[in-house]
Amino acid sequence: MSNPEMKRMNFEVSPELAERAAQMPYGIKSHVLRIILERVLDSVEQKGTLVYGAVLDGNFRIEFKT
Repeated sequence: MSNPEMKRMNFEVSPELAERAAQMPYGIKSHVLRIILERVLDSVEQKGTLVYGAVLDGNFRIEFKT
């Protein structure tokens, strides 16, 4: 069940991206997108708005620890 304090966000994606996202396991998409958005906003708070430009230019990488 949804948390009533949570806010819903909607945005457009290309049909190809929607098809790729449809391959994600059921129930995980919102959690993953929420975490990615939080990481980007954390980076903006630390480094400033140049992070937005880096994301838009494709110069923002997501790395994971193994």
